[in-house]
Amino acid sequence: MWWISVSLAGPPMVSAGQSHSCELVDGVVACWGGATVDELRAGGSPRKVATVIEGLPAARQVAAGGQGRSCAVTVAGEVWCWGLGEKPTQRQGLTEASAVTVGGAHVCVLTSAGAVHCWGSDRKGQLGGGSPVLGVPALRAVSAGEQHTCGVAAAGTVWCWGDNAVGQLGLDRLGDPAPPAKVPFLQDAVSVDAGAFHTCALRQGGDVLCWGDNLNGQLGTGSRQRSSVVAAPVGLPSVTAVSAGFGHTCATVRGGGLYCWGASERGQTGSSDDEDLLRPTPVTGLDDVRQVSAGQQHTCMVRGVEVQCMGSNTTS
Repeated sequence: MWWISVSLAGPPMVSAGQSHSCELVDGVVACWGGATVDELRAGGSPRKVATVIEGLPAARQVAAGGQGRSCAVTVAGEVWCWGLGEKPTQRQGLTEASAVTVGGAHVCVLTSAGAVHCWGSDRKGQLGGGSPVLGVPALRAVSAGEQHTCGVAAAGTVWCWGDNAVGQLGLDRLGDPAPPAKVPFLQDAVSVDAGAFHTCALRQGGDVLCWGDNLNGQLGTGSRQRSSVVAAPVGLPSVTAVSAGFGHTCATVRGGGLYCWGASERGQTGSSDDEDLLRPTPVTGLDDVRQVSAGQQHTCMVRGVEVQCMGSNTTS
C-alpha cells in the first residue's frame, strides 16, 4: 500500500479518476497522475506532484474521469474541461451548472433546474439519448460510470441508462444497453455513485445498496456473484457517503471511519493483503475521513485539511 499526502490551506474536495486525481481548495484546482500507456504514446506525461490547472476560473466542484479528462463547475456556474496536456476550455451553452461528472469517455452536467446534459462517447447509450436527457424527472445528483450513467431524483428514486451487460443499471435484467429507467426497489436514495461496471446508492438512514459486476467482490455481499438488482453489502455500519471505483468500493461511516471492499491488488482498499475483500472491511488507523473517492486502482480521501491517497502510484 502506498500513501501520498498533499497539504492544503483549507477544507478541500478530491476526485479520483482512472489514472489521475484532482483536488479543489479555495476555488483552485490541482491535479496529479495521468498518462496511461495510450496517453504516453500520444506524447503526454504524468504530473508527479499536484499541479495547479492554469487558466481555470474559480471553481466549486471538480471531477476526474477516464482518458486523463477532468471537468470543473465554476463559481459562476460554467463548465470547463481539460485533458492531459490540454488547457481548460469552457463548454458553451452551459451557464447554470450545479455539478459535473466524468465517466470513461463521456461527461454529464446537472443544471440547477435538474436537467442533465451529456456529451462524448455514446457507444452504449450512456448519453441518455438527448441533451437534455429525456424520460427522467428533475434530478438532484448524477454520476457517470465507464459506459453508463445514473442519477437521483428529488423523490429519492434512482434512474440509470447506458451499458447493462453486467446489470450495472439495476433493472433486474442483463443484456442490451437501456434508455433511462427507474431502478426497482429503491425509493429513498440520497446519492448514487456509478463505478466502472457497478453502481452503489446511499439511502436515507445510512444504508447502502449496490448492483452490477462483482468479479472482485465490489458489491460487498460476501460472494463474487454479480447482481442485476439492488443488494446490500454485509456488516457495514451507518454510512455517510459511498464511492464506487473500478473493481472496489469505499464508504465513509459515522465517526469518520472508512470501510472498503473489492479489488485490493494495489492496496486501493487500504488492505496490506492483495486478496480481494468480499465484505466491507475497516481501513485501520482512520477515524477522521471527511470525503472519499475511489478511482481505478487507487483511492483518495480528505482528512482534515489534507488529501491522502492509497493504492497504485504507476502511470499504466
